[in-house]
Amino acid sequence: PSYIKLRASLELDEDTDTLLLTVLKPRIIDKFIVYMRELRLTDLRASAGLTRLREELRIEINKAVSPVEVKQVLFRNILVQ
Repeated sequence: PSYIKLRASLELDEDTDTLLLTVLKPRIIDKFIVYMRELRLTDLRASAGLTRLREELRIEINKAVSPVEVKQVLFRNILVQ
C-alpha cells in the first residue's frame, strides 16, 4: 500500500474571497480527496506529473467554489510513499 500526504495553499485573485473559501473548505478538501484517490504512484513520478496534479486540482476546486476563482494551487509539502 502507498499513500500521499499533501499540504497546499490556494492563490486567489481577490483577498476578499478568503472568507468565502474558509466557509467552502470542506468542499475543497472533498475535491482533493476524491481526485487523489484516483491517482496511481506512476502519475506522480516526474515533475510533469506534479504539474498536471496542480492544474487538475485547480480545475476541480474552481468548479466547487464558483464564482470565486483560484488562480494557483501551491504545494507546501508533498510526501509520496
